Amino acid sequence: MQRFNASRIDKESFGVISIIDILENFGLKPEEQLRFLDQIVDHREYRDDFRKNRKWYLRLGDSENDWEGLRNEVEGEIVYSLLKMRSNIIRKYGQMVRLYEKEGELYNDVNDLIHSVIHLHLNRLIGTDREKEKKIMTLARHTLRDLEYFRKTK
Repeated sequence: MQRFNASRIDKESFGVISIIDILENFGLKPEEQLRFLDQIVDHREYRDDFRKNRKWYLRLGDSENDWEGLRNEVEGEIVYSLLKMRSNIIRKYGQMVRLYEKEGELYNDVNDLIHSVIHLHLNRLIGTDREKEKKIMTLARHTLRDLEYFRKTK
């Protein structure tokens, strides 16, 4: 992931985008994505960090119109293509998890599995910095919350 150092899309921003993409590919609707993250993070944390770059996160984290805001950024097409390369795999994994759950053969909670996928992804992206992981997940939560608000007021 070193190639992102020269880009405007830093690891933190990439992590936010990636979390939203993972949640979508698991089949969670926007309100379910927000509920999922609300169970994991404290919505009162990192508000100032979010506000400083609010427009940036909203543009990058908006998956409507096939991630148009992301694709219009410097190196955004590269990030978009990376998301697309993994999307079918995550989607199929999510479908299998739901199938096993429906058949009573899942021995873990679906949300725990989704959280594990996100945790492992962030672990590979930023290392084992739990505070940074919490920050990225909280920024993703704030992004989803504000996107939901703006979509409702359109």
